[in-house]
Amino acid sequence: RNCLDLAPTLAFIASFCSGTSTLKNIMNLKHKESNRILAIIEVLEKFGVVAKVQDEDLIIFETNVFKKIAEITVPEDHRIVMMAALFLKTFDGGSVQPEAAINKSFPEFFELLG
Repeated sequence: RNCLDLAPTLAFIASFCSGTSTLKNIMNLKHKESNRILAIIEVLEKFGVVAKVQDEDLIIFETNVFKKIAEITVPEDHRIVMMAALFLKTFDGGSVQPEAAINKSFPEFFELLG
């Protein structure tokens, strides 16, 4: 609840964890630059990760087989763009749009991500 900006990155990390992961008290994510709850779930699903909202929590299930995609379009939300870019980087690269959304908080993100 107090670190909602970490939710997209934590969801990315949880995708690679064994068992089920729970991000608790995340309902305020609906009121960010996008509905981040739905945006996180959509990104996870694009890469083959199963997730659902239960009460005020986001449940992320263990994934053994990821989908590898070359490009993805997400809402114009800097944190969701960065989350998608992490997945792409993990699976040999690709492109995420709208790339310019990262300028809101971390303009050098792609340069540093390599």
